[in-house]
Amino acid sequence: MRHLVLVRHLLRVGRAAGARTAGGATRALTLCLAVVCLAVGAASLVLTDAVYDHRQAVSEARNPIPATGPAEPVLLWATAGDSVSDLQVSVVVLEPLKKDAPLPPGLVVWPEPGEAFLSPHLRASGAAEGVTTRYGKDAGDIASTGLASASEDLVYVRPRHALAANPGVVKASGFGPAGATHLIGEAATAQPADRFLGLSVFFLLLPACGLMVIAVRTAAAGRDRRQALLDALGAGPGPRLVMSVGECLVPVVCGALLAEGLFLTLGWSGLVLPHVDYQLSPLLTGGVQGALAGCAAGAALTVTAAAVLFDQAVARRSGGTRPSTVAGESVLMHRAALAFPVFLATAVWGPLLLGDGPYALLVPFFLGSLGTLASLPAVLGVVLARAGGLVGTLGARLGRSALLVSGRRVEAHPAGAVRLITGIVLAIGVAGVSDMWVFRVDDSVRAALAAHERLGRISATIEFDRGTTQDRLDAFLASARQKDPSLRFLAVGDIKVEGNTPTQLVTGDCAALSAADTQCPGTGEAAVEAGGTDLLTQLTTPMAGIRVEAVEGRVTPDAAGSLLVFTADRSPLDLVILKQTAHAELPGRKQVESFGFQYAGGIARMESQRAWIPLYGVTGVAVTAIGLLLAGIAEVRAAGRALAPLGVLTGRRRFLGGVAGWLVLGPALLAVALATLVTTLLGFPLTQPKWGSGDIPYAMVWAAAAVLTSLAAAATLWGWRTAAKESHRWHPAGD
Repeated sequence: MRHLVLVRHLLRVGRAAGARTAGGATRALTLCLAVVCLAVGAASLVLTDAVYDHRQAVSEARNPIPATGPAEPVLLWATAGDSVSDLQVSVVVLEPLKKDAPLPPGLVVWPEPGEAFLSPHLRASGAAEGVTTRYGKDAGDIASTGLASASEDLVYVRPRHALAANPGVVKASGFGPAGATHLIGEAATAQPADRFLGLSVFFLLLPACGLMVIAVRTAAAGRDRRQALLDALGAGPGPRLVMSVGECLVPVVCGALLAEGLFLTLGWSGLVLPHVDYQLSPLLTGGVQGALAGCAAGAALTVTAAAVLFDQAVARRSGGTRPSTVAGESVLMHRAALAFPVFLATAVWGPLLLGDGPYALLVPFFLGSLGTLASLPAVLGVVLARAGGLVGTLGARLGRSALLVSGRRVEAHPAGAVRLITGIVLAIGVAGVSDMWVFRVDDSVRAALAAHERLGRISATIEFDRGTTQDRLDAFLASARQKDPSLRFLAVGDIKVEGNTPTQLVTGDCAALSAADTQCPGTGEAAVEAGGTDLLTQLTTPMAGIRVEAVEGRVTPDAAGSLLVFTADRSPLDLVILKQTAHAELPGRKQVESFGFQYAGGIARMESQRAWIPLYGVTGVAVTAIGLLLAGIAEVRAAGRALAPLGVLTGRRRFLGGVAGWLVLGPALLAVALATLVTTLLGFPLTQPKWGSGDIPYAMVWAAAAVLTSLAAAATLWGWRTAAKESHRWHPAGD
């Protein structure tokens, strides 16, 4: 009982000491924000794992189970492709064979022939492209139970014409995890989970840890003196630990409650993430509320433990009643600085020395980058400590009191500058890594995109079932020509190898061949090889020696692995109408895409996935920018209180302004310059032909550098104003 009373008393004393300590309010705010940021970073790991688990469960539930052995098929199931804004859409074609055939997850009734169910996100995002009528009559929405997420683009279509049982169609007895693996929807395009986990660690947890370090050492001078006094009075580690907990207890608990309130709101209303248009389902987030509460509690415990451990470490290093300054700080910084060149070499040269495996770039680059950014503040701290002595000497020779005082202070207390520049280094490093991965596109892909930009507006390819009858194909061609008389169609056969030369047979009437810049050889004549600069060669497989045969008046299904359609007058092709016509007239599966979609669609999908990187990156930069601003204000306020007597003696505000500039703005500008240089060095392996990246513009780096410089200037001005007030309020006391 006596021990509990003592603990409560020490907690109250610690809480009162923390509130009354100079800079205590700034530290409390920083601790609260550190808990929130750390909890959000940990929650991102939990949510990523939950999203992938849910996606796997939904994918297994909607997989068709092939009818094997005595089981009779009750439905036909097939997949087709489509796109909206160059992003892939999964189209599932269904044909029930019995009235009691089981429904796929997300549907409550079977669509009638010529009807389609759409996911809500596809309905909204593709409204401008006519998706509500593209696949047939709109039958309604797919329920959330059948979707991997609220942002999934999926269509269930029952074709107007009977689905032929060809090799691409699954004869199924139902749906469930026992079925074969068919990747549709998000499962077909999603990146591995470890990519997003890595983003969370690098862009969220690393800046949050940097903010935590800044928070626990903000306004440290008063606490260090108090710890030394308690040690001199005979207080053991236990009472000092309890007092340290009491100092940070209120802001840490407030941070945990704020984080938990954010998670509860997320579980109640869901969240549409900006820039990526991805919606977190309330059903999903509500199911992991226990784990999210654990993230908030774990973040609070982590920040509290860090605060206590730092205080205890300072007390142990002091070895007496005087708080340690240069010796202990310099040893730690020098040890951390020694690791910097090792990490930098790992990040820059490691990927170039390893093989071409999937992790030959990721592992050394990310590990080396993490170590480089974590140790660079220590390098800058060592540089600033040495530079502080030189600046102080220069100030003494020139008679500049601001240079003299600020230089000597940085030399004696480099840890304050390190807390300031840690946020700058992390922010610019996070922005740089974002730029590196967003703009990582090789030259071959750029060439393919240029071809798509040049020819995609006037031409398209149409894939359809090989079992399509001539009547249905003729009906489609007639309907398409009626809507646009300038359309020309060619049947492009499969590539065949005759001897050592791959060839491709292209069949069409003379009007279509002539419009494709190819001379018509005449009906019944032998196939001839087309030239290399004509439109036909550009629109078909470039590597094949193309053989062209003219067939008057009709394109046959037997000759077509796919259809090539283009406008005779090179006018823009109305892809929306062409897609709607194909879905209305052609049976079974079909896919209509603009020329080069296999490249443009892949790039669009890659860009949509890479859009997550700026989202994470901006969040990380924001966290570190907050740390920079608060650390700068705290450093100048601490210096202002210490230098208040000098401010009174000099009677000049410019003296305090000069000190604030050299303590905050000077180290910040040095950190911005060196962090930008190091970040560009980290991007070196991504500019090499081995990884095919080309030039990196570093747009986010320059933007982050500008923002951080502005924040450093703002912190300097705010600190100058605060220090001036401190000097006006100061009066001699018996201290």
